[in-house]
Amino acid sequence: MGTGLWKRSSWTLRLLKAWWQALSENADRNEQEVLEQLLQSNELGCQDRIAFLPAGLLNSESASPISGPSWRQPVVHLAGMPDQVREAVFRQVWQEQCFSISSADSSMDRPASGVLDGWWLRDLLLEELQRYVLSLPDDPPAGSWTEASTPARVSRRLALALLRDGSKRDKTEAFFRLAAKRTALLEAQVLAGAAGGPPSALPMALMTESMAGPLLELGRPEEARALLLRPRLPGAGPRHSLDELVHAENLAAVLQAAGDIQEAEVLVRRALSGLEVAFPASAKDIRPAGARGRLAQLLHLQGRSAEAEPLLRSALKAYEDSLGRDHPQTLGCVRNLAVMLKQLPSSRHREVLPEAEALLRRASEGYEASLGSSHPDTERARRNLANFRRWRERQVTASEL
Repeated sequence: MGTGLWKRSSWTLRLLKAWWQALSENADRNEQEVLEQLLQSNELGCQDRIAFLPAGLLNSESASPISGPSWRQPVVHLAGMPDQVREAVFRQVWQEQCFSISSADSSMDRPASGVLDGWWLRDLLLEELQRYVLSLPDDPPAGSWTEASTPARVSRRLALALLRDGSKRDKTEAFFRLAAKRTALLEAQVLAGAAGGPPSALPMALMTESMAGPLLELGRPEEARALLLRPRLPGAGPRHSLDELVHAENLAAVLQAAGDIQEAEVLVRRALSGLEVAFPASAKDIRPAGARGRLAQLLHLQGRSAEAEPLLRSALKAYEDSLGRDHPQTLGCVRNLAVMLKQLPSSRHREVLPEAEALLRRASEGYEASLGSSHPDTERARRNLANFRRWRERQVTASEL
């Protein structure tokens, strides 16, 4: 679930008791789902007392960072962050957001002096993490795997956080280059028998292979391809079945970028088949939805829209069920569906164009609400909607002539 920052007070105690009681009465729900339920009902006025980060931004690095629908992200995720970063963030939060309590006032039930803004908190965490990353040496320090891998691991975590943020492309590229450099230095140490010795081969392989997805997102398919096709380190062993499925999907994305659509389709179908077995709908994991969306893209590129459209609609439904309607990943699928509908044969335009416009409007409004008006994804969504409306006006004018 992550790490929450709680202030010791009688109000906090009452909320924690309510949370525990609700959890004991809802055996089919986990801690986060119960907390979301309390937030939706505004138990004890908690919506005004809990700070929220943008959904999923600083969550775990897994593909499915939450286990249930997330209409808001109710926890400040500092799990896995270096102690220095956590301490700096906590200290600044208290300084900026918490009021002074006199020794005579021990109830601590008054509202905080200000509302903690998720964007401010996000920027604070990224700033502290950058400061920490830049303080580390490039060469792995001597010691165990945990100690030796710290510069590479933390650099990679920062690069991923910047990538999810989406608004600092140059900085994202710079820290990915730094992460790649430190990862290569660490790998050399592992091959030489240092950094924890042979048992480190497997985590080293997993760290290296996990860079492929971000490289694809950054538009660097050739680097991702080289990473995906290289042999594993000696001693790392074969890929776990789930790792093999993710590997196949990433390689499919590389092939798609290279124009090898049919081979990419074969790989995505293999990945999707395995992911749907590993993560049934009840698991609310987004990995099958991602593979379904990619397969829909590949089918659409081959002119097989009749197969692609229901697949993409199914992917969107899965994103909504797992992440909520306004999560940025859900909105990305919303936008993809709108683009696909626009490109369907003209014989279906009367049927689908109103829906496509509504979807683009939903994406534009959703991105602005969740990411802010100046975020690149918000600006792109606004442009998409404006361009669609101009295109549709031209279509109407041409039909009248």
